Amino acid sequence: MLTLTNVTKNFGGLKAIQSLNLEVEEGQIHGVIGPNGAGKTTLFNLITGFAHPTSGEMFFREGDISSNKPYQIARQGIARTFQNIRLLPGMTVSESVMSGQLNQRITGWKNHSTKNIRRAKKNVDELLDFFKLSPYKETFALELPYGLQRSLEIARALATEPKLLLLDEPAAGMNEQETEMLAEDIARIRGEGCTVVVIEHDMSFIMGLCDRITVLNFGMKIADGTGDEVRNNPEVIEAYLGK
Repeated sequence: MLTLTNVTKNFGGLKAIQSLNLEVEEGQIHGVIGPNGAGKTTLFNLITGFAHPTSGEMFFREGDISSNKPYQIARQGIARTFQNIRLLPGMTVSESVMSGQLNQRITGWKNHSTKNIRRAKKNVDELLDFFKLSPYKETFALELPYGLQRSLEIARALATEPKLLLLDEPAAGMNEQETEMLAEDIARIRGEGCTVVVIEHDMSFIMGLCDRITVLNFGMKIADGTGDEVRNNPEVIEAYLGK
């Protein structure tokens, strides 16, 4: 579904990503891990058009997205969340998810038809049910507990009807119960036909959830494989624990 070939991203003299080759298979949950500064968020920024490769190519469903802008990539079927929650103040839970629906479905005021609006509202209600957010639909988004704000961010991303969902540290700041519920939600998202890529520092979360894991260190891929393969890789152990 997603292929990166020899992708490099430089910021001045800093090589944030170095000659990265990466393949994400359709229907999988793919983890991306690595120490702080390994280039994980830069990778997501490249895939979603918030930055562009210095060199190399990126293909999504066989189409070249290397130079596409964020709105073009979103409409091609890639959505993301961010490390820091980015909910808009003054919006209710329902309105927050609706903003994702309308952004994807309607381009221009002439397309705000009753039919489009009705279908969008139905999809919003289904997403709120999926994440158990229906009781809070008229609550202001920023008044939700932290764990539910994270769920709302994912719901808003899914409202754009992506084929590929990128989650940047979705379990950050969550307690154990919230993390377990998140893992269940991500598994259900995959069950609905959406491929997922997850950046996360919680190793037990990643190892128990992902079909495949890629490990970055200083912008380079040092391992790629199943949880067991990655866990026992000497380079991964050294990157996290030292020699």
